[in-house]
Amino acid sequence: MRAAAETVNGALLVPQRAVSELQGTYQVAVVGDGNKVNLRSVKVGDRVGTMWIIHSSRRFVYWWNNFFNIISTVLVQALFLWKFDLSTMRNVLLLNIATAIVGLLITASCGVYGFKYGPQQMERTAA
Repeated sequence: MRAAAETVNGALLVPQRAVSELQGTYQVAVVGDGNKVNLRSVKVGDRVGTMWIIHSSRRFVYWWNNFFNIISTVLVQALFLWKFDLSTMRNVLLLNIATAIVGLLITASCGVYGFKYGPQQMERTAA
């Protein structure tokens, strides 16, 4: 006899054989537009028979990370073009260092946000 311990509303169930695991990272192949297959990193939850509950996908973190890195690179370079004379090696080096530091800060903050909050929270109710 089986009884439901809890109910997860809005859960995505995926067959266990569709989830690949490599060094603690779980991925699911998703067929998109034009029948192109993309691998997406997911956070797996409990098993329901041969199905796994997928809690979240980290895709949004990567998208926002790339978006903010591109915007920050353009803004830092525009600021340096406006404020500094880039005909000297020193100022060009400062531009590269500033761009790298801003990119590192954005990547770290997006990573922390993604691991702390995740893209979605599923509602759990006791059955």
